[in-house]
Amino acid sequence: MTSNETTVRLLNQSVLEPISVKGFVDFLKNNIPLVIAVSITAVFICGARLIWCSLQLDDITYSLNGTNALKEQLAIGRFGSALFKKIWDIPEFNPYTPVFAAGVLLWCITLSWCYIIAVFSGNTGRDNRFIPFALLFSTSFSFMEEFLHSSLVIEYILPRALCPYVIYLFYKGFLDNEKNKIVFAFLALVFMISVYQAAVLVFCCGVFLCF
Repeated sequence: MTSNETTVRLLNQSVLEPISVKGFVDFLKNNIPLVIAVSITAVFICGARLIWCSLQLDDITYSLNGTNALKEQLAIGRFGSALFKKIWDIPEFNPYTPVFAAGVLLWCITLSWCYIIAVFSGNTGRDNRFIPFALLFSTSFSFMEEFLHSSLVIEYILPRALCPYVIYLFYKGFLDNEKNKIVFAFLALVFMISVYQAAVLVFCCGVFLCF
């Protein structure tokens, strides 16, 4: 990257456009090939897990003794995870619903990361360079491992959905001196970490991607 390109990027970051549902939709309209590529990938990932469904040790442990599983989550500081288990608790375990929901969430996460990175770069128009990034991101080992845990997949993936927006809120909060955005971003970050501590690594990598 040349010095002029670096200067332009820094200027763009100092006047970030506000994120919005309309802005996200417009970004998707401008990047139809990206949407198609991510959609096909999500269908293959979800399809494979829905056809070849399996239960892992964590799934079985929670199914057999949910109360002890909740206590274990609280003991290691995952109060967000325990809260999710309490909310999503159902009498009869159905692995297909969370896997399908996680697939939809993965689709949203991947495109959200592309959108936020585009906002930071100052160009939310057509950019096919996002396609290889999106495919690598959505098929990373971390995601594939979490899809093996049928009953836990949503709570493991959710922090990644919040992460790009937390980075944006932190930056805008400090840039515009808006304390409410900083506080909200901090609370969201704490919640992400309380669900799955690996969210810290995702957050740090996301900061490097955006800047």
